[in-house]
Amino acid sequence: MININFKLLVILIISSFNCHAQYAKGGAIFIKSIPPAFTNYSITAHLAINWPITIYKPYLKINWGDGNPIDSIPYLGSNCTLYGSTTLIYSGTHTFTPNQTFSLTVLDCEYVAGINNIPNSNSKKLQLLSVLKTNYYNSNPKLTSICLADSVPAGNTTGYNLGLYDSDGDSLSYSIVAPNNISNYQSPPANVNPITSAITFTESSTQPIALTLKVDEWRKISNINTLIASVYMNMFFKTYTPTGIVNETFNDNNFSIYPNPFNNKFTLNINSNKAYNVTITNTFGQLIISKQINQQTTEINLSNYPNGIYFVNISVEDKRKVFKLVKE
Repeated sequence: MININFKLLVILIISSFNCHAQYAKGGAIFIKSIPPAFTNYSITAHLAINWPITIYKPYLKINWGDGNPIDSIPYLGSNCTLYGSTTLIYSGTHTFTPNQTFSLTVLDCEYVAGINNIPNSNSKKLQLLSVLKTNYYNSNPKLTSICLADSVPAGNTTGYNLGLYDSDGDSLSYSIVAPNNISNYQSPPANVNPITSAITFTESSTQPIALTLKVDEWRKISNINTLIASVYMNMFFKTYTPTGIVNETFNDNNFSIYPNPFNNKFTLNINSNKAYNVTITNTFGQLIISKQINQQTTEINLSNYPNGIYFVNISVEDKRKVFKLVKE
């Protein structure tokens, strides 16, 4: 959640500028149909940038991909201020010609310097891309968290999951692709589960990593799976070798942790008659809590700790499990 001081700062520093800055970390364009027609759409662009903000603009330039002049969509709000990053949100509407395919793009400022797999990243512009087919009434998948920049453990077999879901009931598939507008991109040390979207990093890095996740929407039309939209999510990760993160050996049905995200407290429920050990670490691998629990359901209080991401490590005899929780 963004605080009042952040909002005041944004208001104070809003100004127009020519784009000669190296502050971009990631972003994505999401599209939603406006009923009743297939041709009217709401467009929301998320832009992850450096925080504290050193330069800021009240709008994004967007190319609708339909031959109309490049347009401006205004600043709507912001969220997800974590790990030296914040996500700015821009939103607008547009009417497209029916029964066609359009590629919407935003060409923003340069990436931050020092990205491991983009040589001379601060000289490369971030380009957002979303592909829309106006044959269908459709809304892109939604995020339970809009963080596009994060700090994650390498070798975590549970994977980094964005929590994407599709309100239209379309099937989603995932792949890691090269970012748009980058000619000398190097593949990141990461894999993605094409069904669950869980991203696993195979090694840690002393420098941040850029990763573009292509999210395809599929709908069964006349009993044929048809690709109806694609969103390219540009993300920025810092990876590290965590302390106490081990391979997953538990069945997910044995566990539940809720709510996630949480405010100050969360509940842990484990279907086991045996005592189990729980350790909680932050993204730097620092130990927050270590305790043995003898009951199936217990409430854990992190009200004295800052907002951010925490890893809950559970072990029962030789079985282990890691959960990722977000405190807001």
